[in-house]
Amino acid sequence: MSKTKSLFTTILNTGLLVGTFDAIAAVIQYIIPTIRNPVRIFEYIASGVFGMDAFSGGAVMAVMGLFFHYFIATAWTSLFFTVYPRIPWLAKNKVAGGLLYGILIWLMMNLVILPLSNVPHFPIRISGAAIGMLILMLAVGLPISLRAHKYYVNLNP
Repeated sequence: MSKTKSLFTTILNTGLLVGTFDAIAAVIQYIIPTIRNPVRIFEYIASGVFGMDAFSGGAVMAVMGLFFHYFIATAWTSLFFTVYPRIPWLAKNKVAGGLLYGILIWLMMNLVILPLSNVPHFPIRISGAAIGMLILMLAVGLPISLRAHKYYVNLNP
């Protein structure tokens, strides 16, 4: 298997892994206080593109939201795998780097990307922000960093 294909496969698998971790955390975080159908999470994600129509689009919109969710997770994974070999600090500090990457993802998604999208906008609450950051740190940033470290260490043993 070529290095490029191996990198592509590793990024794709990592994106699917962290997307799943994040989806599970989002569903749990949504169900506990609301006792509502977690499909709304994926309709909300789809609303970033389709606006309020996503909430009345049924299963198609939920599937589109799920697709967008995994696409976004894989995009963040690709970015980290791209910068990892260019920033030596990340190899020396894989845990801290992953946790900081989770914070960066939260900041970019909540302060830049979501405000520019069609999602319904809600004020940011400190407790929700802290939980969201913690989820992205542990379920997304850290696993991406650990998998990138493993990939690049094995590439150049």
